[in-house]
Amino acid sequence: MSRALFVRLRSLSSFSKKNSREFSGVLGALPLGEGVAENAVVELVETSAVGARGRLPPSWRKNMREKYEEELKKLNISIINMGKMIEIAIESSMLALMGRDIQAAEQVAHNDETINDMERDIEAQCLKLLLQQQPMATDLRLITAALKMITDMERIGDHAVDVADLVLNVPDCKYGKMSEIVELSSEIIRMLHDAVQSYIEKDYNMAKNVIAHDDVIDGLYHTIKADLVQKIRETNEGETILDYLLIAKYIERIGDHATNIAEWVIFALTGERLS
Repeated sequence: MSRALFVRLRSLSSFSKKNSREFSGVLGALPLGEGVAENAVVELVETSAVGARGRLPPSWRKNMREKYEEELKKLNISIINMGKMIEIAIESSMLALMGRDIQAAEQVAHNDETINDMERDIEAQCLKLLLQQQPMATDLRLITAALKMITDMERIGDHAVDVADLVLNVPDCKYGKMSEIVELSSEIIRMLHDAVQSYIEKDYNMAKNVIAHDDVIDGLYHTIKADLVQKIRETNEGETILDYLLIAKYIERIGDHATNIAEWVIFALTGERLS
């Protein structure tokens, strides 16, 4: 939270020091710009549960809670939709790789703009929930986790674009074990789906299984890496093979981000931060 925004919030008669402490850490992680963004924050606080704390009749507080639950449902839908778009991006990059489909590779880059827009929309939804409802405990962790998760989700979309860009530049594949790369991407998509679903369903065990499955991903990647390194030694196509090694590494990194998402789910449900 910028000092200018902090001073403006403190100037509100009903915004206490306790309120500022509760929100400073969360707001500090948000991509707030200057001027218009800060004006929006102040406007939200003036009409929110923070600004009106303790002055609302019970019936109003009940209505606010119902509205909050509805907004949480909308947030979950947005996260599900972003997850689906990322799964499509990974699948499209693999189709481009396996079939030398240039159109599919170009579509991945185009869809990345949509994924970026989804990230910004979810950030706005989270900010609105934080300011209008002043969530506590698990609710606060769920929204904070959503903000962290979508950063990893956006990076997954970027890595899908990285794979697609390499497909546009590498010649027809002569690598004899492409099935391992396909298997790696399939496992990654399943991990990503389960990570997002564990957040929606608040499923601790599903999130833990995603984290444990990262060892399988690492094993597949190291198998592919060892084979490619051996081919570099045996052939004169080192530059092309390095491109395929980069593709495998980008896919493995997607698995790391899926693991990060699952770790944020654990944090949301328990408050525990996994290393």
